Parts: sequence; structure tokens; C-alpha cells
Amino acid sequence: MSSTSPSNQHSGSSAASGSDAMQRTSELAQRLSKDGADLAQRLSKDGSNLAQKVASNINDPVHNPIRTTQRTLEASRNIFAQRTDPSRSGSGHSSKAQRIVFIKGVFDLFLAASLVWMPGLLYDGPISGFVSAVTTLPKPNWEMDTGNAYGLASLILGAGMAGICAAESTSDDAYKVIATLNGVFAAAGLLGCIFSPHKFGSSFLLLAALQDVFWFFTIVNAGGYGVLETLGLSAKAVVNEEERLAKRDERAARKKGEIDENEGAPTGSEREGDFEGLNKGLEQDLREDKRRMDQDEHGVAFGTGDINNFNDYKKTNIN
Repeated sequence: MSSTSPSNQHSGSSAASGSDAMQRTSELAQRLSKDGADLAQRLSKDGSNLAQKVASNINDPVHNPIRTTQRTLEASRNIFAQRTDPSRSGSGHSSKAQRIVFIKGVFDLFLAASLVWMPGLLYDGPISGFVSAVTTLPKPNWEMDTGNAYGLASLILGAGMAGICAAESTSDDAYKVIATLNGVFAAAGLLGCIFSPHKFGSSFLLLAALQDVFWFFTIVNAGGYGVLETLGLSAKAVVNEEERLAKRDERAARKKGEIDENEGAPTGSEREGDFEGLNKGLEQDLREDKRRMDQDEHGVAFGTGDINNFNDYKKTNIN
């Protein structure tokens, strides 16, 4: 009876394990090779399709990249022109005030950025120090007051973005709002620096208030707005509306006969001035009618009669 030693059994199992590992490695290599070939085929196909699409777009007279870029630029120019040219937008807004509002918005963005990254430029630099020495206003210290500087920068950033957005509008009301924002900030800053300089004022606040005074009056003058109108304190709109309602009531009263038709009529001298331009136009029109109707047998008499009647009307109503 024969028996197998443990060493022979261990050798047999090792050989079997090695054979299985080689088989699995071979299968894995074959699978990877197949997957790689499939991937390369798909990439080649996708690349070919992409190349064909690019080539077709380049040759397309409408959707080629150059024409698409040109259309995008042209569309941007058209939109900008529509929003800045009153004759194209039909709104009659002040394009000059619109440009100034946009410039103010961009300026505020740089001012807000300087408070955070370049405080020595305006916040606590030599300019602020000079203003403090001249006015005795306290000079801010960015290192000791970083939180307040950042909060002020956030407010100025918001005002700048509001200015840029307002400049996209074609309404004068949007520009008035930006002028109001600058005017109120300027007034509040100046009041603080004048009446409580060491409690509320600072050299930077004075600089910011003065530049907002400049922007306020620049926008107001560019748009032809009234100062009180821009600040919302003008009664001009109410007065105009009251006059319109008064004219409406007057017309209604005339229809009812409550007011004499001749009441409030212009005097002879006023009427003469009103008719001066009208006379020349009517006389010229009547002469043109006379010449056109000379071809008709009754034309001369009709045209001459019209002119004579008109002259009699002038003598009666003007003289």
C-alpha cells in the first residue's frame, strides 16, 4: 500500500494554484486588450464624427464659427446702441446722464476694492492724513477698524452695482434714483462731519461725501433734472397734474354752459400774434388751391372768393 508524502501533496497544490493564476492573468489580459481595442475604435469613430462636424460647421455659411462670432459681437453692439441711443429706443431718456451713471458705478467698484486691498490709497493713506491735518477730523486706521472698512466697502459695492444696472435702463427715473442715492449719502456724510466731527466724522467720510456731491450735481445737470425733483421733494408733478385737471373741469363747464364761451378769450393784440403765422400759411394754401382750380370754369371765382372772405375775417377778428 502506497502513501503520498506531505511534500508531494504541497507541490501538487502549488502547481495547480500557479496554473490557475496564469489562466486568470491570461483571461484578464485578453479582456483588457479587447476593451482597449473597443475604446480605441469608439474614440476613432467619435473623433471622425467630430472632425466631420467641425468641417461642416466651417463650411456652413450661417453657422460657421467666424459668422457666429461676428453675429454675437453685432448683437452686443445693437443692444448697447438701443440702450444708449434715445432715437433708436424711442424713450427720450438722457443718454448723457446714462453714461455718467455707468461711469459712477464703475468708479464705486474700484473705490470698494481699494478699501479692502489698497486701504493706503484713500482710506488711511496720505490723502486722508492731509485732510485730517487740515480739518482736524479723525483719520481712520484700517488695521484697527477692518470690520467697519469692510462694511463700508460692501455698501459702496452695492451702490456701484446699482449704478451699472441703472445704466442698462432707458428710463430717466433709474438715473434719478442713482442721483438720489449719491445726494442723500453726501448730505448725511457732510452733516456728520460738520455737526459731530469727532463722533461721526472722519477724513475718509468727508472725502466720500464731497465726491458724491460732485456725482450728484453731474447727473442732475446732465439729465436736466431738478434738485428737489431728484430728491423726491418737488411738487412740480402735482402742480402739472392739478393744471391738467383744471383744464378738464373748464372744458366740462363750457359744455354745460356754466362758463361763457368768450370768457378767457385772448385780446385783439394776443389774437393778432397768434394769427400772424397762421395768416401766411392759409393765404399760401388758398393761392395754391386757386392755381389748381383755374382749369375748372368755376375755379377762379371760388378761389378769389375764398381769399376775399379770409381777408374780411382778418379785418373783423384782428382789427
